[in-house]
Amino acid sequence: MPIQGIKTVIVSLGSSAENQVTTLEAVATSAGGGAASWATAAITSVIGDVVETINHKLPTSFSIGTKDLCVEIGGQSSCTRLSSLEIILVFGMTLILISCVTFSLKFFLPFMGISTLVLSSLGLIFFIVFVACVMFIAQIASELASSTSLGVEKGIMIPNSIGALVCGIAWAIIGVVDLVF
Repeated sequence: MPIQGIKTVIVSLGSSAENQVTTLEAVATSAGGGAASWATAAITSVIGDVVETINHKLPTSFSIGTKDLCVEIGGQSSCTRLSSLEIILVFGMTLILISCVTFSLKFFLPFMGISTLVLSSLGLIFFIVFVACVMFIAQIASELASSTSLGVEKGIMIPNSIGALVCGIAWAIIGVVDLVF
């Protein structure tokens, strides 16, 4: 059987390839002489090709963030958009900005103090959810990196999300202080 035929047989066998290699080696050894060395060389070549094929099918690195999840397999990168985190961040920022407007309007309309507090509190809730999601993603990435030999890229979203949360907390405190005093 030519080497290409042996490769096809072993690759098609999948998990039982090792048993078939052992059988082929035993048959070739019993045939004697040059057949044994030829079979050993062919088997070594096939095993190398199988390992190379498997390595091209497994991920070599990944990048996970608040916008995208990217996986590199066989030198080609594939990304998936994670839009839900952007929506949470945009809602939080929008609510905080609207609460800033209501805060400035309270000098003309006294009841705006309560709406400032409500809107800043809702914005703070969105920021808390955003930080929790970012921390969860970072934890998943760390676990994957420690349990595999994959490379992991982390961006600047952890400090940015914590900064947004601190700003949200500060604005909510300003809303409470303004309403109380």
